[in-house]
Amino acid sequence: MFHLCFGVIGLVVLSTRKQFLISFFNAGFGLIDIYQALASYLHLPPGQYFHWTRTDDVEHILLGLALVIIGGYGMFKRERRYR
Repeated sequence: MFHLCFGVIGLVVLSTRKQFLISFFNAGFGLIDIYQALASYLHLPPGQYFHWTRTDDVEHILLGLALVIIGGYGMFKRERRYR
């Protein structure tokens, strides 16, 4: 359910064609992915509701880092363009 909801939100954000908003969404979603890996490893909420494996943790870390880097690059690129 989580992925479906955020997928729809992501499509709506993409349809705005506002680069900063898209970059912010990617970075924010990447941070959520990284938190999910930390929550699994440190037994933080919402870990009790999910049965994550180490494979899930690795996937969340890799995908989260990629999204944070892509989102951060998009935000940084936009700031440099206007200087």
